[in-house]
Amino acid sequence: MRIKNTILLLVILIVLHPINVISASYEESLPDVNLLTSSNTLELTETQESYLSQLSQIEDFVKNNQFSDALNLLINLSNTIKNKRLFSLNTYFPNYFLDYKYIEKDDSELFNDSNYGVLFSKHYRNKRGNVLDVYVIYSDPSIKEYFRLLRNPELIEGVTNLNVVKINKQYYALEKKSDGESIYECNMLVNNKLLVNLVSDSKKEIELFNTFISKSRIDKLEKYLKINSL
Repeated sequence: MRIKNTILLLVILIVLHPINVISASYEESLPDVNLLTSSNTLELTETQESYLSQLSQIEDFVKNNQFSDALNLLINLSNTIKNKRLFSLNTYFPNYFLDYKYIEKDDSELFNDSNYGVLFSKHYRNKRGNVLDVYVIYSDPSIKEYFRLLRNPELIEGVTNLNVVKINKQYYALEKKSDGESIYECNMLVNNKLLVNLVSDSKKEIELFNTFISKSRIDKLEKYLKINSL
């Protein structure tokens, strides 16, 4: 009985408060309005109707004490919204830039929602085999430390292979070169909750990072995540 009551409470909270939970996630899952056409505007309307229909079905399951069915549908709906969100985040970064091309890479074992605060990742490779890995870090405690170091650069004076740089003449970042390896990592601070991590083996890493960020829409990403700038 206690398990049923717990499931019932969780489902009711989501069903009866869709504005705070499902509806909020739905809004975050929408692509940039500047990218919409008449066809995908219709698709978004149909998607919203589908979400509302599934919420109604979940509520019916709860009323009929079909808690397993309600929970399964709720999980499926949550996964659908997460995939929509990933699609939206993907639109803020290019698929091509310079001679680099987006490649699919499974890093789910290294990074996930509960590990390092990674919200999204994207990976690139050129014909020479050079790579660029991009990670969007959101609301992770480590961001506060980067913020502190960038505001107080004297704290890293004398630290080997660690420098404060400015990316695309706009964002301050900590750049680090791995000892004994030609791996360059740049942690670019967007605001106090958002950080973009760039990792590459290119010897022209700053030029690469600058070009990539100039081709990305970080301002749109920031707005999408509804985070205030520093």
